[in-house]
Amino acid sequence: MLSEQARQFIRDMKENYRRAQEEASPFPSLGDIRAAEEAEFRARAFVYPTSRVEERRSEKANMDVMYPAAPSSPLSAFYIHGGGWTTGSALRAREVGAFFSEEHGMKAYLPEYRLAPEHKFDAQLADCLAAYRAAMEETEGNLLVFGSSAGGHLALATLLKAKDEGLPMPKGLGLFSPVTYLAPGGKDCYDCLHDYDIILHLFDDTFCYESIRSGTADDKYIAAADGDFRGFPPSYIVCGSEECLLEDSVILFKRMKKAGVKATLAVYPELWHSFPECQYWLSEGKEALGRILAYLTKTDG
Repeated sequence: MLSEQARQFIRDMKENYRRAQEEASPFPSLGDIRAAEEAEFRARAFVYPTSRVEERRSEKANMDVMYPAAPSSPLSAFYIHGGGWTTGSALRAREVGAFFSEEHGMKAYLPEYRLAPEHKFDAQLADCLAAYRAAMEETEGNLLVFGSSAGGHLALATLLKAKDEGLPMPKGLGLFSPVTYLAPGGKDCYDCLHDYDIILHLFDDTFCYESIRSGTADDKYIAAADGDFRGFPPSYIVCGSEECLLEDSVILFKRMKKAGVKATLAVYPELWHSFPECQYWLSEGKEALGRILAYLTKTDG
């Protein structure tokens, strides 16, 4: 049964969508969306005031690192934010990072990657891989990797490329509503569930593919679901039943299992795309994150 917070969020999203259609409101520019998101997450920075945040910006890697007030775990978290490859930042990632740092005493690494369309997929992958390499070195491999939506896609691509380059795998992988492939010809599940998805009703996988395609060899990792998952760590995938990217999670899960990966897929009834990102106010989001972490720490080693 959904919490009242979840039910109210769904009501509000549907009402906002209805009003926008009636008023024929112009879609905001990408710059406006980024500015509004920046202001929103800066305003909410007080939610977890006890985490110390170090903003690392160097030629080696760009990321924010959250240090817990009370360290208690030998593992660290590496979380790649979502935002359709075009929005989001390490600042946005801090709300999920705080779950690991404040709730579970873990250091949290939050990579800052360049955004499309100004920067294409090869740049985003390079940024995430550089941050992953630095975090793995610093933690001596005691790292759990997480990603949400487009960040889940980048997490998969990062580990696939790391594997190809002979880098070690992390201790576990947790994904929230990951995009696992972008099909220029469209997806059946996307077409069927499009009108039900309160978050991604404007999602266009063909447009996203064209926006990030770099024309370099790294584009092979855009089709993350086609990757070779042999040797991947234990993986936990979470998605909502009411999202048009449900198919992405199911296909990824099946292919991971076929490759011998210890993988679990949890589909939450009535919930939306990337709902674990809402953990600071949504009980279902915090519960899902807790289950992912419990699974990955239990299967570690």
